[in-house]
Amino acid sequence: MPSKISKKIDNSSLYVGFLHAPLTALGPGIRVGLWLSGCNRACLGCIAPELWDFPLSAIQSVMDVHDEIARLKDDSQATGLTISGGEPFMQADSLYALLIACHSLKFYDILIYSGFPISLLLKKYQWIPEYVTAIVDGAYETDNYSSDHWRGSNNQNLTIFSSLHENYYRKWQDEEKRKVQLIVTEPDTVRFLGIPQKGDYENLKEMIKIKLTD
Repeated sequence: MPSKISKKIDNSSLYVGFLHAPLTALGPGIRVGLWLSGCNRACLGCIAPELWDFPLSAIQSVMDVHDEIARLKDDSQATGLTISGGEPFMQADSLYALLIACHSLKFYDILIYSGFPISLLLKKYQWIPEYVTAIVDGAYETDNYSSDHWRGSNNQNLTIFSSLHENYYRKWQDEEKRKVQLIVTEPDTVRFLGIPQKGDYENLKEMIKIKLTD
């Protein structure tokens, strides 16, 4: 790896929300999930408003994140990586450094969820087609709910950059069953992984509230 690129990776850091594997709800196959922290878009109805902030406590070096992804990849035998947030492209330079590092793991199936339109992303970040397999783009719109398992609202689109993964992703896109995972990331934190059906998130919060007050 050229020294200039190695230096970029070594000197970069990311605001990280959490990581989890195995992830089966956001992308085809078994995956590692990385949720970055930080987003100022504040979309109405966002499922993860707790990941809007850029807390100093969330800062991790790109190499530390890379190492944790490598560990989770081995433990879960994941073949793909899904990056969401927050808004990943609000940390675009460090995201780029992480993607370069992940390619050294032979992690060539990388899906990113972004609230920015794909036209803007491709204009600003010309490295995307080389390092990203696919992107689901577009801000979540509460009045434009989608029943598709891979997106929250109908304005969002899937763009695939790798011809080798085209059929793999189209098959996943055409699945009818919506998948969600529930995990505990801290002693008092339960998270939805995936895109719940309308009302599921509110119902879960109510169930937890009832359980805690029993």
